[in-house]
Amino acid sequence: MRWTAVAPLKLGPDRKSRLSPHMSLIERIALGNHMAAHVLAQLHRVQTIEKILILAPENVAVSGEHWVRDEGRGLNAELEALLPRLEYPMLVIHADLPFLESADIEHLLARAEEAGSALAPDLHGRGTNAIALAKYQPQFAFAFGPESFARHRRVLGRDVAIVNRVSLSRDLDTKADLDYARVNGLPI
Repeated sequence: MRWTAVAPLKLGPDRKSRLSPHMSLIERIALGNHMAAHVLAQLHRVQTIEKILILAPENVAVSGEHWVRDEGRGLNAELEALLPRLEYPMLVIHADLPFLESADIEHLLARAEEAGSALAPDLHGRGTNAIALAKYQPQFAFAFGPESFARHRRVLGRDVAIVNRVSLSRDLDTKADLDYARVNGLPI
C-alpha cells in the first residue's frame, strides 16, 4: 500500500500552549519546530508513505511535503474538509512526538493494513496521537480533543488495531512530559 500522511501543525502563540506555564513562547516555538522536523523526518523514512501533507495556517513545507491551509475551523473540521481530497490509505499523526521512530510508524501502518484501521493512544490512553485508515470507513469521523481515543475506538469498532508503543504514546503536553523528555535527551 502507498500511504498519504497528514501532519497537523499549530503555529504562532498557540503552539504547545499547554506548556505555557513552564516555557516561554520562544521556547515553545523552538520546541514545536524541533518536534515537527523530527516527525516529518521519520515520515520521510517510511518507504510506504508516498505523500506527506502538512496542515498548517502558513506554508512550512520544506522537504517535499505538500501544504494544506488550516483555515482555523478546529482540527476535526479541518480534517473532515480535507477528507474528500485525500487518498486512502491515510495516516493522521501529530507532530509532537519527540521519540518517534520510523519503525513505529511502519508497525502502525502494518497493523492498519491487517485490521483495516489502527489507533495509537497517548500515554494515558485518553488522547489519540495517530490514526491509520487503510481503507475508506464510511462511519468514521475525526474526534480529536478530550477523550478522543475512546471516541475514535467506538466509531472504528472492535476490529481496530490498538498500537501501544512508547514513541507513539509520548507526546509533549504536560510538565511531566517535558521533564521526561529532558531526562531522556530531548535538547530543550
